[in-house]
Amino acid sequence: YVDLHGAPGRDYWSGNEVVALTARQVRELDLKGKTVFSLSCFLADTDSPMLDALLDAGVKYVIGGAGTNYAGTNKPAWAGTLGKIFVSLVRIGFDPLRALALGKHLLNLNLAKDKFLRRRESEKADLDTLDFKAYYRKH
Repeated sequence: YVDLHGAPGRDYWSGNEVVALTARQVRELDLKGKTVFSLSCFLADTDSPMLDALLDAGVKYVIGGAGTNYAGTNKPAWAGTLGKIFVSLVRIGFDPLRALALGKHLLNLNLAKDKFLRRRESEKADLDTLDFKAYYRKH
C-alpha cells in the first residue's frame, strides 16, 4: 500500500516535499509475486517510471490510476476508501483482481445511493477512482 505523492514522468515518490522512494530503490526490492495498491498520482500515466520500477521489481499486480488521485487528508476518501476496501478484501483471502472489482462495485453502489438520495452528485474524484486498474506484465 503506497500513499506518496507522484508527478508526471517523475522517477520518485515524495512525502511532505521530501524524496521518499526512488525508482532505482524500488527496482532493488524483492517484490516478486506481490500486489501493490498505490494512491500515488500519475502512477498509471503513459510514461511512468514508478510503475515500470514496480513491475521490474517483480510485482504481480500494481493497482492504481492515471492523473490526479484523491485519497483524502484526514480520513480515507475516494481512492483512499477504495484502497481500504481492497486491502480488507485481500486480507480475508480475495484474489487481488476480484478485490479491485468488488471494491469499485461497492463504491459505485454508494455513489448511486448518494445520487438517489440527492446527497450529492458524482465528482471527478469519484469517477477517477472508479477508473483504477490492475497493471501487470504478461509473460
